Amino acid sequence: MRRMKVRDVMSSPAITVSPETPFTGIVATLLDHDISGVPVVDDQGRLVGVVSEANLLDRQVHGYRRPALSVLSDHLHGRDTIWIRKLGGLTAGELMTRDPDAVGPDEDLATAAQRMLDGAHKRLAVVADGAVVGVVSRHDLLRPFARSDTEIRADLLRLLADPFRIAEDDAIRPTVVAGVVALDGTVRRPSEVAIVEAEVASIPGVVAVDNRLRATEREPMAAPVRRW
Repeated sequence: MRRMKVRDVMSSPAITVSPETPFTGIVATLLDHDISGVPVVDDQGRLVGVVSEANLLDRQVHGYRRPALSVLSDHLHGRDTIWIRKLGGLTAGELMTRDPDAVGPDEDLATAAQRMLDGAHKRLAVVADGAVVGVVSRHDLLRPFARSDTEIRADLLRLLADPFRIAEDDAIRPTVVAGVVALDGTVRRPSEVAIVEAEVASIPGVVAVDNRLRATEREPMAAPVRRW
């Protein structure tokens, strides 16, 4: 019932390359694993860079520029091998983006998603104690929303039955449709309305919360401060 962390959805162990991996080795790695980018790590597994499709597509080679996908097509069909030889002389260390963004395994998914959006990344390396322990992609961040209404409702009922999180005298009637939770009923005080909504929104798979809860009492007045 805790908020999901990066470690819950990341791919591990990570597919990586070394700084010495040649262009053709990087291409083979991306194609073999159907991924759009790969972390570059040193001998100790520490993140030193990232090579993405964009790095391969945009690279200037020997004063010429040619789309890498066209080069790959020639390579697959056995044509124009001089381009492959030129590209094959480049390594991940030369092509990579240095000092890339990364996330930790214990960061929540919202943090990872915001970092991806801010940096226009498709995936991020997951780093713990300086070493790459996994990779998280945009696709991975969508996994929590692939839960059924039945699964969400089961978590929701456990939450509402937990006296340490929801007051026992609250009378809440929940429904779940397509990941949207509707909350009807009453809670004791106005401050509990937002608290319950936040707790429900943290359940994996919840897309939105339609909060219709009403408070049965007013918020208690703060005790007056005695002045001496």
